[in-house]
Amino acid sequence: MGTAKQTKISNTDLTEIILETLRGSEDGRTMKVRILRKHVLMSAYQSSETDVESDKLAKKQFKKTIQALEASQEKVLTLTEDGIVTLLPAKKNKKKSDKKKKRQKDLSSDDDRPEISDDSNRKHKKAKTDDVQIENNDNIDLKPPKGSDDEDHQDPIKNKPCDGNPTGCTRLFIGNLPFAVDDVALSSHFAPAETTHIKWITDKETGRFYGSAFVEMKNSRDAAMAVTTLNESQLMGRLIKINYAPARVGDVWPPTKEGKVVTGGQAGTAKGVKSMSEK
Repeated sequence: MGTAKQTKISNTDLTEIILETLRGSEDGRTMKVRILRKHVLMSAYQSSETDVESDKLAKKQFKKTIQALEASQEKVLTLTEDGIVTLLPAKKNKKKSDKKKKRQKDLSSDDDRPEISDDSNRKHKKAKTDDVQIENNDNIDLKPPKGSDDEDHQDPIKNKPCDGNPTGCTRLFIGNLPFAVDDVALSSHFAPAETTHIKWITDKETGRFYGSAFVEMKNSRDAAMAVTTLNESQLMGRLIKINYAPARVGDVWPPTKEGKVVTGGQAGTAKGVKSMSEK
């Protein structure tokens, strides 16, 4: 009996893997439904392709999850009659739109206010200048320290487009990972390309490893090297899948917590198999 039949994955976790697999496709949004199903279920259940294709319950759960995403109020994706799944762009947040309209209205109201006298303007400018001088005297450095995640995130060179990586993406989705993998083994497999962060995808309640991870690379060239040379390469006897996976708007990435390895959305306290709660 295949692994997929032994443990049932939650619909929430299956949804996350479906969306991230679509984002990791060649164009970042479309994939044939049969190929998508194979990658998702192999990653979710840590099963071989033969086990996944013969598991009717897993297929049924995948089908229902796709239908739910298509019928949801947010309209996350579409499935055509030709069997093409397309990830739709996220809708704009209505609250943000309302706030923007309010700001524009406030600015419009400011235009109707009476003009301030020149004397008042001069006093305001002098007070502002004094504030700047005080700040300068305090020698406050607002720049992020060298080597910090904030500095890397703001570094235009890190995300510079290059051959094999036209968008400059440095975040990768790794699927079909072996159970015994740890951060050392994965980082060594990527060498000489350098990884800076690894997030293992695990069940939020049980800590069970799903056989997939997100990896942040040092720069766009290292990411391109991993995708173009290591996709479908063997790691501990398994052919791993590597795709670009740009972070969604609002996601905190790379992880801001101390440490390189993150498990199930929270920072791991150890390395390797122990930090993955008996994957």
